Order: sequence, then C-alpha cells, then structure tokens
Amino acid sequence: MPSLLILFAAMLAVSVAIAAWLTWRDTRRQTKAARISAEITAASPQAAPAMPPSSPPPASAQTPRESNVQKTTINPIPGQTPDPDAPIGDARQFQLVCVSGALSGTAFSVGDECLISRAPICWITIPDTTLSAPHLAIDLSQQPMRVKDLNSRNGVKLGGIRLSRSFVDWPANQPLQAGTLTLRIEGNVLKAASTQRGSGLPEKSYAMPATFVVVTRREMPVVITGDIDQHISDAHALMYVDNDTLMVKDLNSSNGTRVNQKRLTTQPAPAQPGDIVEIGHSVFKVISSQ
Repeated sequence: MPSLLILFAAMLAVSVAIAAWLTWRDTRRQTKAARISAEITAASPQAAPAMPPSSPPPASAQTPRESNVQKTTINPIPGQTPDPDAPIGDARQFQLVCVSGALSGTAFSVGDECLISRAPICWITIPDTTLSAPHLAIDLSQQPMRVKDLNSRNGVKLGGIRLSRSFVDWPANQPLQAGTLTLRIEGNVLKAASTQRGSGLPEKSYAMPATFVVVTRREMPVVITGDIDQHISDAHALMYVDNDTLMVKDLNSSNGTRVNQKRLTTQPAPAQPGDIVEIGHSVFKVISSQ
C-alpha cells in the first residue's frame, strides 16, 4: 500500500509539472508577441493613421462530404502577375476524412498542394525567389492591422525585428522586409519593391479589399473548412505531395497541427495512409486515392 501511495503521488506531481510547463510556455509566447508588438510600435516613426476596416468575408462552413476549394488572386495595379512557379500535376492524390471533432463527416482532397484555412483568403502573388509559398499573412479585420510570418524560409522583419509565431501589430508607416522585398501599406494598398539591384522587379501596388491576405511567391488552392471548427486558423497548414508522400506543414497556427499526436514544429512532416492528422479540434484520417 505505501508503494502505491508513493507511485500515485509521483504521477500526480508529474502531471502538475507538465500542466505548469504548458501554461508557462503559452504565457511566454503571448508575452513575446506583446513585446515584439511594443518594440515595433516604438520603432515606428509616427502613429498609424486610421484605416477603414474591410467588411468581413461571408461564412463558408461546408456541409459534410467534400470541402470547398478556392483560389483568389489580387492582381497588381495595373496588369497581371505571372505565375512562373505553378506546380506540376500528376502527383499522387490523398484524401483527409474527418473522423472526430466538429467537422466529422467532412472530407477534402489534397493533390499537388493546398492551404488549409477556416475562411476565404486572397493571394498577393509576387514572383520573387526569396519569398516562400506562402510567406506571410496580413489581417485587415481590425485596427491596427496585423502581420504574421508563415514559417517562411527567409523570414519577416518589422522594424528590424524578426517575427515569431504570433500576429503582431503592423503600424501603417513602418516598412516590412520579406526576403529581399520591402513592403509598405498606404491606405488600402500594399506596395512591394525589391532591395536587390538589377532585380528586374519594379515596385508594384496591390489593392487589398479583403479581410485576410497571404503574400506568396506562388498561389495555390485553398481548402476552406468554414467556421464550424473555430480553432482552425485562417492560414493553418500547408499540405503537398512530394515523391508520392503527403507532407504536412503547420503555418504558425494558433492551435497547432499534429500528425499521430505529435505537434509539428517549423518543419514539414510526412503523413502516410492511415495516419491521423489533427487540425484545430478536428481529427482527420489520411486515405490514399490510388
């Protein structure tokens, strides 16, 4: 009996320690995001002028079965943005079927690649090799507007400070560095210019009527899960097929992405047929369509 009591006490102590560590980790992330926002605001030359908020996108909750896939592009003013890096077809197809959670009964297909989002987004496509696909997200639904790095290869800097996992405020007069590009907001227009000499990429302007915008080197289809599971972020995860293997990459989502109960870091992870992928509070099973 004493041995059982000692074992129980040890297990209780470990559980309390794990809970305390998780609380400390979340608090640390929130504190870091707040500190970065404060540093960026302090570095801004002046306060951001008020910007009229964009109207929110309509609800896009999907009925059970196949989820919606959309592709919406914001073209530069004027002219059409080329897409030299369009993905090549003929990749193996996979399907994710929700087996538990708010989206139970919903399924969606993954071909070459797709981005998982709770709501519709718009793409700003800039064919610059120093940008990732996707690179960063801009949230215009509130003031001040906010920006977040999406696990990009070359990162995002605001006021000389590299952004971390969370959204931070973006003062309107503060330039932002993404790869070798400098981005700035003037009213509801995003202006992008290369800092490399002889890059052949002149400054371009993009009107931003949307509430949520993703800046990317190459656009891709978007699987919209809708508001049924509000723990899914507007730019939650990237999925693509590489050598007949489904790869899953979390995009600094609020609630994370897990493959077989292992939370993903900044690196993509393979998901084989039969594996379990958790997105928000929804659990999906990977099925190969071949």
